[in-house]
Amino acid sequence: MSVVEMLKKVTGRSRSGVAEAEKALAEIHAEISAAKAEVSAASLDFGRRLLEAIANGSPEVVEADLVAKEKRLSRLERAKAEVESRIQAAQAATEAADLAQQWQAAEKALNARREALVQLEAASKVFGAALLAAEQAAREAWQALPVKEVPVGNVGSHRIPPQFTSLGGEIPRLLALATDGRVGGFVGSMLWTLRREVGLVERADQQAKDWLALRGEPPTPPEAA
Repeated sequence: MSVVEMLKKVTGRSRSGVAEAEKALAEIHAEISAAKAEVSAASLDFGRRLLEAIANGSPEVVEADLVAKEKRLSRLERAKAEVESRIQAAQAATEAADLAQQWQAAEKALNARREALVQLEAASKVFGAALLAAEQAAREAWQALPVKEVPVGNVGSHRIPPQFTSLGGEIPRLLALATDGRVGGFVGSMLWTLRREVGLVERADQQAKDWLALRGEPPTPPEAA
């Protein structure tokens, strides 16, 4: 593609990209180098050619040739400056567009963060309500026991304490299991051990069995006569 065709693309209605403008600039640089060489050669040989032209009665031809070469060089240099300016403007526009996209992405990420925090906050309220409900259910279960003491041999009795009525200590364990150790303070071998321990519900089930075992076997009804 000639430099003229390249410049037509750069100056067309549609905005050319940086890569296309840089191609045009490279073409212009090549044309400028050639034009400078032509001007230099014409200037060095100007005197000789002018004397010959005067002798032939046409000195204006030699003068016009040098002027034309110098004007062409000047036009090319001005075109180079304009293309360079357009490249800078295109780069600035590209950078501005990229920055705008980055800010849009940042805003989207911040909105997603807010949504996640909203869900976390809502979940914490649900968790808190479930925790309090579980503690209340544990208190009611203990209060529902018909007996609160069990005999210990011949030395007296042992009072049955309430169980699972204060679950604050279970929170770190639950969080550690739910977050793969990222929250709760159980890491490494501690987390490994925690995963293999009996869970909260299983412990409650076992303790409930122990309590229910206190009712003993129902009395055997007399045989029918």
